[in-house]
Amino acid sequence: YRVNFDDNTSVKCSGDHLWTVKTRDDRKNGKSRTVKTTDMLKNVLVENGKRKNYSIEYVKPVEFENELKEEDLNPYLIGAIIGNGAISSNKVGFSTGDKEIIGKIEKILPKTDKISYLNRYDYSITKKADIRNEKGYPVKSKTTEKLIEYELYGKKSTEKFIPKKYLYSSIENRIELLKGLMDTDGYTDGSGTAEYATVSEKLAEDVKELVRSLGGRVTEGTKIGKYKNKEGKTVECNKVYRLYIKMPINPFWLKRKSDKYITRDKHIRKYKYITSIERIEDEECQCIYVDNADHLFVTDGYNITHNTTVGVKFFEWCMLRHPEKSCFFVSHTTAMANKVYKDILNDFNDERRNIKKIFEEFEIAEQSSEYMYIRLKHHGSNPYHTAYFRGIDGNMAGILEASWLLYCDDLIKNIEEAMNPDRLENARNKYGIDIRQRKSNKNVRELHIATRWSTEDVISTLEKEHGEDKDWKFIKKPALNEEGKSNFMYKGEYALDEEYFLQQRNSPMMDEISFSCIYQQEPIDREGLMFSENNVKFYNGELPEYDPDLICAACDVAWGGGDYLSFPIAKVYGYDVFITDWVYSKEKKTITKPLVIGAIEGNKISKAHFEANNGGDEYARDIREKLREDNYRCAITDSRVPTTMTKLARIQACSDEITGISDKYKIYFLEPMARKKKPMYNLAMKHLFLFSQTAKKQGKQKDDVPDSLANLITNVLDGVRIRGEAKSTVSRKELGI
Repeated sequence: YRVNFDDNTSVKCSGDHLWTVKTRDDRKNGKSRTVKTTDMLKNVLVENGKRKNYSIEYVKPVEFENELKEEDLNPYLIGAIIGNGAISSNKVGFSTGDKEIIGKIEKILPKTDKISYLNRYDYSITKKADIRNEKGYPVKSKTTEKLIEYELYGKKSTEKFIPKKYLYSSIENRIELLKGLMDTDGYTDGSGTAEYATVSEKLAEDVKELVRSLGGRVTEGTKIGKYKNKEGKTVECNKVYRLYIKMPINPFWLKRKSDKYITRDKHIRKYKYITSIERIEDEECQCIYVDNADHLFVTDGYNITHNTTVGVKFFEWCMLRHPEKSCFFVSHTTAMANKVYKDILNDFNDERRNIKKIFEEFEIAEQSSEYMYIRLKHHGSNPYHTAYFRGIDGNMAGILEASWLLYCDDLIKNIEEAMNPDRLENARNKYGIDIRQRKSNKNVRELHIATRWSTEDVISTLEKEHGEDKDWKFIKKPALNEEGKSNFMYKGEYALDEEYFLQQRNSPMMDEISFSCIYQQEPIDREGLMFSENNVKFYNGELPEYDPDLICAACDVAWGGGDYLSFPIAKVYGYDVFITDWVYSKEKKTITKPLVIGAIEGNKISKAHFEANNGGDEYARDIREKLREDNYRCAITDSRVPTTMTKLARIQACSDEITGISDKYKIYFLEPMARKKKPMYNLAMKHLFLFSQTAKKQGKQKDDVPDSLANLITNVLDGVRIRGEAKSTVSRKELGI
């Protein structure tokens, strides 16, 4: 099962897994109870699904073994440089307008270094004395030398990260690190929430890890950064990761921010709530029992729990069977590689695993959590170690080798990466240039285990190159065959029947694309998906303060047969079209008509067009009559789509407007957080992203949405006179688009 929490963390566990939780009644009475995962399935939500029932306490700050030494840079300094500093190849420094920060950094700099004022708010860190090497070049400052050692030097803003020895240091050091980050690049408005923004996905993950390890709560939102150029046009920049932080520890040192941040009890959440529990797979789980008073320990996402799972047995066997050789494990992130490294060490150090009974001479000679390697005793004089662990998001420089096994585990993390051409190219380049070159000879075994996300990912590329090669074997078996029957009917209790896989497909956490990739081995781009979260434009729910030029809608009518009625509602400001609401339902007309009437009157729609094919003209007539009875004025039009023009052709003709790259109308959709309480809107967006332009059998639920948007563009917007483009640029301001 996967247990999901309201802070976007989750734990994978067994049905017998024990949790110490509080129910809604327990929180009132100050009690707690210990229950199994399966005990919570029936009442995860109470009051007709309106309230979350079960909660656990946030973890207290976790104490890690401190690996920082006296010669390492001060954690606050590292935080300040990462947060708002320059670490490029031509200078090291930071930017600030606060004299307090300058004074603090002067005190914690290495004794050999100094701060030099550059201009406005920019400062550089240089060496106090003008020391030169034998060639007459200035010697780098101690700060610069350390940044090179930490592999931070030269990183762009999109590549920044927190070095592991700082991320997993003592509580005191981690607090100072967080304050350095937040003082320079954090924000608080006095509401009890702090915000940190970065364009580095890795840094965002590291900051979340840092906050949660200190007992805090952090959630994430994203937006595409934008600015106005000299011509007044909006230019898109990098994706921005916005972290919203609440914690009992004040994350600021700077007085003007720390005074504003509220840490009173009423603003600090004591519990995190379970939002859902989903059954995900059949897998053996190993229960552990911790020898302390309450038997609690901390697991994934810093959730307090009782049990955990173990894995990567094959890699362990390769290491133990061939200790004199080298094995190399690579995954999609450094965090995943680090988890596997730690899991293997835990197995090796656990007396209950019987490893020493099976491999009598087994002994760890050397290990490093910083560089993630393990060296077994019988590795001999080989300069390489027994096992290395890396993520493709990290640096692969240095001594690395695979002389027996190269194991690549899911080099593409998820759908978002698979739909990003730059990420796919980066993964292929990393594999071809950095990873594969670590094989020391042609006989090294190579194992890839991956979800088939894309036809352009690493494993698919390898299949194109080596599919007919006798030395390569590619195995892919879909969960369900062409007749809808399971391909995994194992004997006895391990059988996975079609009912099991249908449960996965119908899970609220599973969409059709993910199911096709994860269970059916069908890449997302196998059928020419036209729209995705990466190629449409979003806004944050806020609209301009002035009245729109037009409030309108278009309807693709459903008339039985299980297809959907799609009725997107738009507010038009110049050439910017904001989809503010959506009626999207496959219910009968007796149910959808009141929904459409309510949407027209509730949103104050003045113009709506209905597709007249398949009974749409009759549907439009009924809507007109009901609006007339309600004394509501709205221009209702209907027309038949020419039979010479297919749905696909209509949608393709309007694809530029739907993706927001048209020279004229640009459509903006509500971002996920803004449409959180709009289930029909959410479903419509899900089906928009399922639309395929090459599928042989295009399901109706996949084309109703883009067809209704094409209807809106061609039959409503193209016939409207707007008040000019001047307001178009104003409407984008502060809208998160």
